[in-house]
Amino acid sequence: MSLLDNLQISQSVSHLQQLQQAFAQHAAGQPNINLQQIQAALASLGFALDMQPEGAFYTLCKSFDFERRGMIGLDSFIAMNMQLK
Repeated sequence: MSLLDNLQISQSVSHLQQLQQAFAQHAAGQPNINLQQIQAALASLGFALDMQPEGAFYTLCKSFDFERRGMIGLDSFIAMNMQLK
């Protein structure tokens, strides 16, 4: 098992900051983002997922919307992006 070097740590922190900024930009001060905001935030990060009802976007959202409210918080947004990476 190898330890992370300084460059890897720096890259990881930078990536997490980028995800947090994308979330905050679309959350407009709210603790959660809805499906439209999720799609916009993912697009701002360079992701273009299939938006069909049973496509990749909705399948992904269902996997991280544990309460089935059509909204997710920052922690789920970060986990979602780790799945996409």
